[in-house]
Amino acid sequence: MEAMKAITEKHEDFAAGKGDGEVPPELLQAAEAVKDWDETDVKVKAQLMVDICHSGKTKVDIPQDETKARRAVGKLLLANSSASAVEFLKLIVGEFGIASVKEDAKKKQKEAMAGSCTIAANAGIIQAFQELKDYYFKEGNGNAGGTVGLIVFSVLQEDLKV
Repeated sequence: MEAMKAITEKHEDFAAGKGDGEVPPELLQAAEAVKDWDETDVKVKAQLMVDICHSGKTKVDIPQDETKARRAVGKLLLANSSASAVEFLKLIVGEFGIASVKEDAKKKQKEAMAGSCTIAANAGIIQAFQELKDYYFKEGNGNAGGTVGLIVFSVLQEDLKV
């Protein structure tokens, strides 16, 4: 249970965008190669960063939709307009995290949950309900979050060996 709790906390940090902030070298090189960052228009800067985040083997977990990605990066850019390209890339990675790291954390969380369930196949369902509960609470919908939380609790009560 302790291992599952630790993995869950790490997964929640990544899901909330609190990644470890470690920028992969290939992305750092791409950011360092950007010319005339200070003279570039905000919209162009946002598109440059989206392109960098979606390029290479290691991808930043920004939205896949180009428009949504530019908006998310643009908001962060407006709040940190004095940052250099490399500093700004570090901010993006810290805010959104690395996609593969989030996937690994989710996979480890599911494996840990499967160990605590009598029916291991239910771990994915419980994990999905927990993500939905977290989403509802994050959006400020406490009623829906509480309801889904009760569903998770009742499924765990029925599923776990007591």
